[in-house]
Amino acid sequence: LRLDTPPGTSVNKKTKEKPKSKKKSIIIGILVFLLCLAGACVWQFVLKDPKGNINNAELAEKVKLLTMRNVRQYIVDNEKIGKVFVIEGSVVNEFQEPKELIAVEAAIYGQDKRVIQSKKQVCGTQLSLFQLQVLSEKEMEAFLNNKIEILTNNINVKHGAEVPFMILFYAPPEDVAEFGVKIVDVRDAPQDS
Repeated sequence: LRLDTPPGTSVNKKTKEKPKSKKKSIIIGILVFLLCLAGACVWQFVLKDPKGNINNAELAEKVKLLTMRNVRQYIVDNEKIGKVFVIEGSVVNEFQEPKELIAVEAAIYGQDKRVIQSKKQVCGTQLSLFQLQVLSEKEMEAFLNNKIEILTNNINVKHGAEVPFMILFYAPPEDVAEFGVKIVDVRDAPQDS
């Protein structure tokens, strides 16, 4: 019994507990959800590409001694489809070991630096100027993706050897301001036993 409490009065020793704020719980829940979502995005788009490709650091290591040579772009007037934006060049193997199935990706950019179109191509084929002028889009794509040509030129690429590539963009928009090309894939050639 406390001295300041009149006799016969009971004292409740329990202090009032403040109810947990529902608002605080909701905010914490949202933050946890957003962190999980951010982690999933990092996994999906940085660490693991949805198509199973490797991340940028692994790719840089994988292609670090592959270099591009004689890369140029020009526009050809094709009699069937109009203008064709052509990017061509070659990839040189500077690795000591042979490589194969080298692939590049090209993009064309507008005045505002945004990507208008991008396209991936396995190296190994190029068309002549005459073919670029007279073949249909379907015929040109069939030639550039001809497995026999690709396997003839892009298998067991020795140190110092080069592989040609060509990427075509059909009926490009007028606002194409620049282009870019990067090496996006390569495999180690099987070692001779």
